[in-house]
Amino acid sequence: MIDQALEYQYNARAAVPEHPAILEKWAALSESTRSQISCRLDIPYGAGVRQKLDLFEGQGRRLHLFLHGGYWQALDKSYFSFLAGGLVQDGMDVAICSYPLCPDADLEEILDSVRMAVGFLWENHGQLGRRWQSLQLSGHSAGGQLAAMLLATDWARFSPGMPDDFITGAICISGLYDLDPLRYTTINEKLGLGETEARLNSPLFRQPVESAPMLLVVGGEERSAFHQQMMSFAAKRRSQGIEVDTLVLNGLNHFTVVEQLTSPDSPLYKQAN
Repeated sequence: MIDQALEYQYNARAAVPEHPAILEKWAALSESTRSQISCRLDIPYGAGVRQKLDLFEGQGRRLHLFLHGGYWQALDKSYFSFLAGGLVQDGMDVAICSYPLCPDADLEEILDSVRMAVGFLWENHGQLGRRWQSLQLSGHSAGGQLAAMLLATDWARFSPGMPDDFITGAICISGLYDLDPLRYTTINEKLGLGETEARLNSPLFRQPVESAPMLLVVGGEERSAFHQQMMSFAAKRRSQGIEVDTLVLNGLNHFTVVEQLTSPDSPLYKQAN
């Protein structure tokens, strides 16, 4: 049964009626970015149709991996190339990956897919001609959940040769850390989460494995549930000894907040450098 109060809180597209124009803008900016920056497109990190990433080339020593949002059921990497521009100019390499979507895949399969992307990037940095000494993660909305889950991953199982200090931090923008409320919204029609699956895929209930610091970000115009998700997760991770900063960017909604990754004057951009 749909809980209308939770639907109001978590239906991000309904909260931002102008979102189609924003997505169109992102697509146009991204097409322009791909024509202006040295990049390698559609690098397969797995056998699946959507297991591909784009690599935008900076100086080849630091890597930033961005994970897109869309409630695990929409969008792909092509909308987000525009986020790479400033970071590449500042010397970072930027990887942006797609991953399988619900309902064709469940959330555990999606998480395994982005784990595969991280492992691929580490294991193949030499073949890609890069010398990455560190990896910074970022993700928006559903991608924020995935970034947080990557910090709760035992990498000895998934990529045994990866150094313990390779992942140096994560920026989670408008992330979802307790998925249980989504079970009572229309979002769950494609996710198919039950109580067990929601808890298993909630970073709030997973022990951190990586001790890397985190930055949790939310737009000031987002619905209160996103603010509460951020504060609850920050408190939990701090209680577990993880360094966590929180950032509320006033005047920005669930979509426009991620654009701050392109603005050199933004505190969000500065944290990514």
